[in-house]
Amino acid sequence: DVCVTFIARATHKQPKERFRTVREMFVALETVAKTLRGPIPATHAPHPAVVSQSPAEPANEPKPTVPTAATPGQAPLPPAVPTASPQVASPPVVTAGSAADDHKPTAMLPSMPLLSLPTPKPHPQIGDQLGRCLITDQIGQGGFGAVYRAIHKSLKIPVAVKVILPSDAQDSSATRQLFSEARLLAQMNHPHIVRVLDLEDEGEIPYLVMEYVEGTNLHEMLQCVGRIQPLQAVQIMLQITEALIAAEKLRIVHRDIKPGNILISKDGTAKLADLGLAIRTNDATGTVPLAGTAHYMAPEQGMNTGKIDHRADIYALGVTFYQAVTGHLPFEGETTIDVMLKHLQDRVVPPHHVNPSVPPAVSRVILKMMEKKPEDRYANGDELKAALQDLLTQLQDKESANEKSTTGSSTHTTLTETQTQTKSSIWRRIFRK
Repeated sequence: DVCVTFIARATHKQPKERFRTVREMFVALETVAKTLRGPIPATHAPHPAVVSQSPAEPANEPKPTVPTAATPGQAPLPPAVPTASPQVASPPVVTAGSAADDHKPTAMLPSMPLLSLPTPKPHPQIGDQLGRCLITDQIGQGGFGAVYRAIHKSLKIPVAVKVILPSDAQDSSATRQLFSEARLLAQMNHPHIVRVLDLEDEGEIPYLVMEYVEGTNLHEMLQCVGRIQPLQAVQIMLQITEALIAAEKLRIVHRDIKPGNILISKDGTAKLADLGLAIRTNDATGTVPLAGTAHYMAPEQGMNTGKIDHRADIYALGVTFYQAVTGHLPFEGETTIDVMLKHLQDRVVPPHHVNPSVPPAVSRVILKMMEKKPEDRYANGDELKAALQDLLTQLQDKESANEKSTTGSSTHTTLTETQTQTKSSIWRRIFRK
């Protein structure tokens, strides 16, 4: 039974159900061996090279020898060799027994060779060099990989390096995901999408070299200031909509639009990042597996109907817009399933009811982006862009009117001046914190 269980787990069709690391598999294999070999006969002393050290005993001190009982009519057996000596090292044996077994010596069958466990490659460290990239800092870490800031030694510019974690380096799905992201990014050369510079897959750990955005992301910004002004939020959403239009033309669905994947540079430029879950649909709706972040997933994406398109990204951007102007997510829950069911069934509380400073016109756009049925949302990115541009004009006109009434100035603030002032105010608030 233990052999069947071990083989079933090692060859499971779902990667997440298999052994996650070689070390975990090694420990399980030791447990199987321990079960199969049974108790060791009393007339045979364990070989000193395969007896585990007790945690309470120093490694260099020999254990006291214990005479072994002889059978009647048989000459007494010689005393057991000490477990540790200057000539013979005694490597510990990894076991997975109970706590009561931790201090018992464990012997292996003489015919079973000691297994050699490969040392896992460590995470890249500050000062390490990957190809032409010198690692200077770690930016973040996700499910399959980590992102580092680095200096490209040939181009003499800062870059972002996305590396598959050592524990997942042998996982073919993680490697495929990284390659897929690189190829999709390479096709979308757009000012509001993070650019890919290189893909390296010849070493032990594959990595992706991308444009480095000096600034922050919307998630960190909201953590710092709570929420942002509707005008600032509209400007950010308008830029990300431009990115979604570019993706839509290539029939690419991002599937993970959220504040953490929206980078904001110091001049206020917004860029869409992390296409690790992005897929390309072959027609208007493509069949795809479930993936995404529950708090931002469209109902059809959470239901795993197998058919989603660019309108799922519009929904996720609507949730992000909602959070940006209210400081709250539209739906919360104790579990992922609770959150997904609320996206499917519950009505959204209008943003201007949560934050009275949000104009009703902004609420109407957000609520249309977050309609339960895809056909009730904006049909495409161009339609959403037009609605956001109308909002931008209304909010800028209102801000100009407020400035006139406050300062008594008759000079109308231009669009460019207003945008620059708004972007600068974001950073002033952040850096004051």
